[in-house]
Amino acid sequence: MSRNTIDQIDKRTIHAPPRSGTGLPVEFPVMDSPRPGPLSRFFPLLIVIAGLAYIISVLMPHDTTDPYDLQQFGQLPVLHEGRIKPIDTAARASLMLMSNKQTLRIPVKDKPGEFRRLSAVEWLLDVVTHPEQADDYPVFRIDHPDIKTLIGVTDPQRNTFSLTELSAKGHELNEQLSRAFKVDVKQRTLYQTKLLDLGKKLIRYQALARFDEIVPVFDSDAHAAVIHGQDVASQVKTSPAMASFIEVLRAYHEGKPGDFNASVARHHAEVRKLAPSLAARTDFEAFFHRVEPFYVSMVLYVGVFLLAAFSWLGWAGPLGRAAVALTCLTLVLHTAGLATRVYLHGHPPVTNLYASAIFIGWVCVVLSLVVDLIWHSCIGVAVGSMIGFVTLLIAHNLSDGDNLEAVRAVLDTNLWLSTHVVVVTIGYSSTFLAGGFSIIFVLGRLIGGIWQRVKSHPMPALVMSLITCLVPFLSLTAGVWGFLNGRPLLYRPKSISDMLDWAVPRPESIRLLGRLIYGIICFAALASFVGTILGGIWADQSWGRFWGWDPKENGALLIVMANVLILHARWGGMVRERGMAVLAIGGNIVTAWSWFGVNMLGVGLHSYGFMDKALGWLLTFVGSQLILMAIGLIPLRYWCSFSSAATPAAVPPQASPQPV
Repeated sequence: MSRNTIDQIDKRTIHAPPRSGTGLPVEFPVMDSPRPGPLSRFFPLLIVIAGLAYIISVLMPHDTTDPYDLQQFGQLPVLHEGRIKPIDTAARASLMLMSNKQTLRIPVKDKPGEFRRLSAVEWLLDVVTHPEQADDYPVFRIDHPDIKTLIGVTDPQRNTFSLTELSAKGHELNEQLSRAFKVDVKQRTLYQTKLLDLGKKLIRYQALARFDEIVPVFDSDAHAAVIHGQDVASQVKTSPAMASFIEVLRAYHEGKPGDFNASVARHHAEVRKLAPSLAARTDFEAFFHRVEPFYVSMVLYVGVFLLAAFSWLGWAGPLGRAAVALTCLTLVLHTAGLATRVYLHGHPPVTNLYASAIFIGWVCVVLSLVVDLIWHSCIGVAVGSMIGFVTLLIAHNLSDGDNLEAVRAVLDTNLWLSTHVVVVTIGYSSTFLAGGFSIIFVLGRLIGGIWQRVKSHPMPALVMSLITCLVPFLSLTAGVWGFLNGRPLLYRPKSISDMLDWAVPRPESIRLLGRLIYGIICFAALASFVGTILGGIWADQSWGRFWGWDPKENGALLIVMANVLILHARWGGMVRERGMAVLAIGGNIVTAWSWFGVNMLGVGLHSYGFMDKALGWLLTFVGSQLILMAIGLIPLRYWCSFSSAATPAAVPPQASPQPV
């Protein structure tokens, strides 16, 4: 097709009927799209097949050259921290407590510079059966510089140490621990708090070496004893399960893999015979932790976002459909992981911060798919996949190796866990989703405005084009506005410059995205309000008062007030689309504070959620949202919808300031 023909096509437009549900006229260029080829038709199917292949590869057992059957050993049920679980889960939780990791990287003997990785189960076996070897593993994580100085470390980059190294400074450590222990909790310095944490790790390590922390169980009687709160540990110390388990440990200590595997098989068969339901449950839990469905979902959400972002650069139809299809596949895996947690834990999906992060991401992805069902684009899945990835990344970093720990007594009621906690978490999710669309709103308009101003200058235009090519998120913002302006998804820009020209939004597109943000905020206000009221009723039954100005209660109330403030500002005409988007970004800050910030105060009755980490990440997130809000408040003349080449008609002066 010649250049003149392309120019003529670009100049011709037809008027389509108003888009369903908007009442807005839509204009788009008449482009004779070629008939879709086989690759265009089957590309979404190929992406789904690739995603399924990745999931199946994770589900399949991994071949290993290790002569010891550690996978079956990891399935054996044990009593640990008040819950019967696979020994693999107990090992992961113990190693995570000491090193903040679920695997251990150790140097290879006689091979300087080479390292090998130990699984948590291998590490636990070495601690119990080869203590002289395990004591040299760098398993204790120490970050505080004063504690490093105390044990004589000069390398500031090193943060993991072995028991042998710490024992060399045992006298100094014990003296400092005694002093820190005598100080009142509220008066302790950060150094003293971290030192006492190290002391707890040392005590836990010694208990593991004596095999006091982990107790093997054989039958369902031990399981029932745990449920009813009996002291089952002392009873099973002399049980046949312990005798059988000792045979397993003896074979590993003597380096006899054949005997080890046979002892593990006998022990496992005995558990299946005496308590088949218990064996099936622990086997399934070990499989669940090995597969890590939420980590796999996090990887797939990255693929969804990339497909959605690059769909705006060209070949939009197949890429967009592939993004939606991969989102559905990932959501199935995400949902299966949630359902598995509910089955294994015996409680509704949200019981702690880790579970809340998983559930928030799931709700955002579901709502984003609803948006795509209405708009028939991949805008929703792009935003939903971003939030899904971030929330699963947060959950991954909150994991302590055993995320199915026993529920605190105050939470041990499925009625309120399935009503108050779930509903208020849905309020968190929808507020974050409104904030995500608002970020797209702000960046999309600003990028379009900058492009209109610099495209006539070669160097700035080149820089903008390179940025758009290198950062898919910016390509997404351009594509968002292209869709909202009525351009068909099969429109193919001839260049990056053409794409950015094509993506400049019109006033009706601004109203359309503003309507979406407004609808999500309405839903968020309703969910957060109902969830807060249900929490007050629960508090009245548990603590004897409906409201006590507890920090967690105040945080939930702040979310309700933030959403209601946005709605009232919009209804009262104080803000328009831009102002509503800026306020919704501010809602991200309020929600993050209610979700994490109040737990860092360490006060109130919601002690089950207290934490003393992630403050730096929380402040970083707050800073990023404040920057985005500042960008949203840049004068309107720099925004794309106010920077057209045509000079607007003179507007008479207004007596009062106009809403933004």
